[in-house]
Amino acid sequence: MALKIINEFVDYRSGKRYAPGDKIEPALEAEQIERLVKANCLRETEGGGGAPAEDDLSSKTVDELKALAEAEGIDLAGATKKADIVAAVETALAERAA
Repeated sequence: MALKIINEFVDYRSGKRYAPGDKIEPALEAEQIERLVKANCLRETEGGGGAPAEDDLSSKTVDELKALAEAEGIDLAGATKKADIVAAVETALAERAA
């Protein structure tokens, strides 16, 4: 099972700050994963789903992301940075898939 960052957090072990789209290294402990999932910072993913992959969204331009959000009816209110837009789109698509 893969982990996807959906909101910024800090790894308490290293002090490193992670944002949507970042790779998590070293791997997190099970307790930390559980806590971050409950805090809506991480999502466990199966991979291969119908929604665009995290890397696909991160590689898009802001204009492409906005066009995708508009086509999908996703509200981007308050999302001004690319990472915020990616997170908003990922969250909205994940909620629809659930």
